[in-house]
Amino acid sequence: MMGFKIIKMVISGFVSAVLALPVSAAPTATEAELLQHIELMIDDGSLNPQELMPELKSFQAFAQERLWSTVAITTSASLLFLYAHSGDFEAAEQELHTFEQFNAADIDNQSLSSALGAQAYIAASRKEYGRFSKLKAQTLALVEQLALAGDIELQGWTLLELGNNTLWLGDSQGALEPIMAAIRIFRATDDLDSLSNAQNTLANIHREMGNYQRAIDIYLELLADTELPVSDFNRSIMLYNVGKTYILSEQYEAAREYIDKARALSIESNDLVGVAYADLLLSEHYLQLKQFEQVLQQLALVEEVFTADRSPEQYLTILNHKVEAMIGLANLEAAEQLLAQLERALINKGDADLLKYQLLHYQLAVAKQDPETAMEAYKVYADLKIEKAEQARESSMQQRLAEFGIEQANAENRLLEQANQLKQAKLDKAENEVTVLYLLGLASIIFCGSIILFWSRERASRHKIQQVALQDFLTGSPNRRAVMEYGSKTLSICVREQQPFSLAIIDLDYFKSVNDEYGHDVGDKVLQAFAQLCKHELRNEDQFGRFGGEEWLLVFPATSEDQLEAVFSRLRQQFSAVDIDGVSADKEFTFSMGSAQLRQGHGDLDTLIKVADRNLYRAKSQGRNRLVTSLPVDR
Repeated sequence: MMGFKIIKMVISGFVSAVLALPVSAAPTATEAELLQHIELMIDDGSLNPQELMPELKSFQAFAQERLWSTVAITTSASLLFLYAHSGDFEAAEQELHTFEQFNAADIDNQSLSSALGAQAYIAASRKEYGRFSKLKAQTLALVEQLALAGDIELQGWTLLELGNNTLWLGDSQGALEPIMAAIRIFRATDDLDSLSNAQNTLANIHREMGNYQRAIDIYLELLADTELPVSDFNRSIMLYNVGKTYILSEQYEAAREYIDKARALSIESNDLVGVAYADLLLSEHYLQLKQFEQVLQQLALVEEVFTADRSPEQYLTILNHKVEAMIGLANLEAAEQLLAQLERALINKGDADLLKYQLLHYQLAVAKQDPETAMEAYKVYADLKIEKAEQARESSMQQRLAEFGIEQANAENRLLEQANQLKQAKLDKAENEVTVLYLLGLASIIFCGSIILFWSRERASRHKIQQVALQDFLTGSPNRRAVMEYGSKTLSICVREQQPFSLAIIDLDYFKSVNDEYGHDVGDKVLQAFAQLCKHELRNEDQFGRFGGEEWLLVFPATSEDQLEAVFSRLRQQFSAVDIDGVSADKEFTFSMGSAQLRQGHGDLDTLIKVADRNLYRAKSQGRNRLVTSLPVDR
């Protein structure tokens, strides 16, 4: 029974209660009693993972002496998972060797789930795509076994851990499917604690996909939901995530507010590691604002917590921030020494870390007015970027072929997108090399100033393009492209898993008359009010977007026709009560809605949209302010 409990403990980030059985008392216990006491130690104690691991190791040794295979297996799987998630991969690999010595027939599903999750986390951290693909296939096979056995709770948490690991690998699209499946399970079993963890991961997926506002909306909904049993520890993590996402979206004032909240809650909970994480994120906040002295002050607070041996990823972040701050302060000698230290720490690290190092190397050379070294460093950076794009293309193709077989249409789209990325990377390389060569002929001051201007403009341009591509400017909601991309992805998942899928098109009734009578500024407020309404009333896994003018497209994965009618009623009731400045209080806003449902695993997004559009026309012709559905689309 240990595997699932360890998974839940690590994912939720919480370990509670007291050690029920001292190690010295173990000799008097039976195997069943010892196993029960270990479960209590994890479920109900106040031990953190660092305190828990040596206790488990002692019980494991005792069980091996007594030839108690059940305790030995569960403690081994639990240790493997804890070692992996604490970043001690060497100890995890050693424990994996121990675990693999057990007879496969003796290993229970919970221990197997825990072991697979640990190995997948290691593979994802090391970007070992081939190994991860094999582990993912084994995990999905286990999920099927759990479904047949009726172990829905463990099935949900196994899917959640798979989604987390897939996201950690860098495959946000691939993470969406297991997370959506986990959310459906937790909703069906009314497991609110697990649901909050899954929805938090869903927000992380949106963040990694660049849907920053959607991610923030989900985090804030979770924080505001008083019915969810969210611990202070998890609440501090969500606050941290909100702050981090605001930094990514360059909303620094809002970011500071939530970082401070996360830090205060961690202090209140006596979570010193959580305080350190907040301080580290605050250093990134100051870095973006170019307040370099404050960056160094924040980093001084966390250096003793995030050491190279205990927290290698955070240690690298500290070094990166230090180098960048020293360059900003023009302390180039210190920056060079720190860069050499960073280079030594990067041995056997992933491409992303090497890319950051080369970029810092380039920036330092620019600051030192050394154009030859700058051009050489940028060439290495550009080559690494191209190589990474090529590796991502190849590994993505191998994963899809290994897991799902050849899906021709989707594969062609992915390859085309990745080829475009590779082409763009090569164009970026050529363009920036020309820029560097041009700067060689300029005076050193102009050289440095031009580089700084180039980077700031490039960053602003990239952010602007990303926002324009996915967000409706007026309402801040997803635009047509964003909601259709989401609809296509979730439809594929529902078809594959034989789940229902619904979508709807909404048209705000008599919207033209609102513009004519009250003015376009009031009409804009009505559109904005409807967007806010959808954000608050729809589930986190649902999506909506402005389809054009006063029309909206709503996507409802794993939703039946009966459920859709309830959504319509709820939205209609709330929209009719909307209060808009400049509009008389007795004015009641309404909308018409046409929907389409998919069943029996057939159909495509364009067909569903056409059916929903026809039903919308019927709703308007029948008097508006109503929902019209039709027979499901089958093909």
